[in-house]
Amino acid sequence: MSRIGKFVRLSPPRKRQTLEALLELVRVRLGVTLFRRPTKQMLAPPDVSTGPQRDAVEDLAWAVGAASRYVPRATCLVQALALQAMCARRGHVTALKIGVAHGKRRELEAHAWLESEGRILIGSQGSSGFSPLAGLPAEVDTP
Repeated sequence: MSRIGKFVRLSPPRKRQTLEALLELVRVRLGVTLFRRPTKQMLAPPDVSTGPQRDAVEDLAWAVGAASRYVPRATCLVQALALQAMCARRGHVTALKIGVAHGKRRELEAHAWLESEGRILIGSQGSSGFSPLAGLPAEVDTP
């Protein structure tokens, strides 16, 4: 089945979430590209504007995961920041985590993931073995 066919078969809420995720991923990806590294504003929790939408965090994570396949270099950080913004708009409490570990050749590697209520929403693949950095503005929970 084609990508468009799969999208057409999604429920209206899933279509809306996937399109929002795609736009959010592009926004964050461009921000990371233009600034070459996450700025303080990008790592700080987004402003919360609670609206009538209260999508489940799992559905939002699914949408970001699905949409990330269509955004070049949508890294773990880009995905986590995009999901954090989407969750914050709906009033969900999340915490962005950035961890480091030694790679196979002893080089330093980094990984980002987003948590809510002690569960990893996105970035769980590969998050084990990474030690979260302390003292980042991203550790502040949202909202």
